[in-house]
Amino acid sequence: MYLVYKDNEQLGPLSQAEIQERLECGVFVPTDLYWHEEKNDWVPLSELTAGDNPPAPAGSEPAPVEIPKPYADFLLDKQPESVVQKAYETACTLMGTGEQIKYIAVQKKPFINLHPESAVLTSQRIVLFHSSFFRSTQREFLLREILALNVKKSWFRSAFTFKDATGMSFGIYSLPKTQGQKLFQIAHSLQNDIRAEFVSSHAPVAVAPANRVKPREVDVHQKLGTIKKMLDEGLISPQDYEIKKNELLQQL
Repeated sequence: MYLVYKDNEQLGPLSQAEIQERLECGVFVPTDLYWHEEKNDWVPLSELTAGDNPPAPAGSEPAPVEIPKPYADFLLDKQPESVVQKAYETACTLMGTGEQIKYIAVQKKPFINLHPESAVLTSQRIVLFHSSFFRSTQREFLLREILALNVKKSWFRSAFTFKDATGMSFGIYSLPKTQGQKLFQIAHSLQNDIRAEFVSSHAPVAVAPANRVKPREVDVHQKLGTIKKMLDEGLISPQDYEIKKNELLQQL
């Protein structure tokens, strides 16, 4: 007898004739997996032939099918799996259409830490998770509204911090240095992309009068107006505004 693995579900036991019948009617497809005691491994149904019906040796059991974990890419920097899994699953319920998780960092204090904090970075936001004996809390911050991203490294740890639109500071401390640095770098890159898209979508369309203003000057003035609007809306800090303004003025 055979077992069949299809759509994350184990079916059977089934005879070879039953499997062939379901293949013919489209219930099974050749890429579905099957197990038989003689093979002692899961293989595609496409390898099932008329001669595959040997006697079963006693005591054989099917090898388990390893299902890929959707959060496996966020365990590469020695993050604890149980914390990552819980943060990943919660963050997935918060994300909008097209939003993707980019990185997960988990706190590692030098002493016992039964309830480590974690930070989930998506393509649109940062979610901070705080746990205690009694409850877990979370806070969301949109990347386009975050100011003053920063990472501060010590000998063994790093601290990732930022300010929200009101100027209040938030972050996660005692991160492993690698995780803190990656969290900062990816967040900073995403934030630049979001702001560049904002500038592009809000740039006014203007036609310069002939023989009066050069196209380059019009472009610079438009960009100056755009970054001033971003400053007024709290999307960039005054320091960032001054730096960008001076760069644009030098182009005139």
